[in-house]
Amino acid sequence: MRTVVSDIKAHGLERFNKTFLDFAKHQRFRPVPTRPYHPESKGKVENGIKYVRRNFWPRVSEITGIDDLNAKVKHWTHYTANARVHGTTKQIPARLLNEEPLMPHNPNDFRLTEDVKRKVSSDCFISYLSNRYSVPHRYAHRVVCLRDRLNGSIDIYTLDNIFICSHVKLNGKHHISKNKEHFEGLSTRERTVAAKAPKLVPTKDSKVHIRPLTVYDDMIDAEVKPS
Repeated sequence: MRTVVSDIKAHGLERFNKTFLDFAKHQRFRPVPTRPYHPESKGKVENGIKYVRRNFWPRVSEITGIDDLNAKVKHWTHYTANARVHGTTKQIPARLLNEEPLMPHNPNDFRLTEDVKRKVSSDCFISYLSNRYSVPHRYAHRVVCLRDRLNGSIDIYTLDNIFICSHVKLNGKHHISKNKEHFEGLSTRERTVAAKAPKLVPTKDSKVHIRPLTVYDDMIDAEVKPS
């Protein structure tokens, strides 16, 4: 399958894709390639897929998300798949598992993608794939790392790899995922008047010229005299 093999004509580890080899290194195991189109070299591994398809999926009518599906798979595996008597071994898988000389798995998460750096805006949001996600207000104007888990969720960390918050990954574009707790304790600032507001200066009254009354009498007499 393409998630494991990149070139079926190659030999050895060169046949596998880089991501799968990184995962193998993370979990400390060495994959062994089999011959292409040679089912005999795979044993009965693929029968497990058939068993899950025929016994688990018919029991699932609806799910609310990836976490709900994982919980259903875990319950079915524990109480049904691993508790039954296996058709080939005639043994209970849960008991045989304790006899397997397996190494413990790596408890650290395997990262499929690199961190994406984003600067938190003044309104406490970051943008990713044309959608916006809220971040606690104390991180405003700071650069953070966004990690897409590729399982329906994204996590946000500081540059020092300290977990900040997580969101359900939004589908489509131009949507917003907002957590009200990210804005608690944030005080709203009132608008302030400019430091140098223009000063209002009242207009000055025009200067009144004072004349003696005889001036007005002379003007009246001039208009009454015949020309």
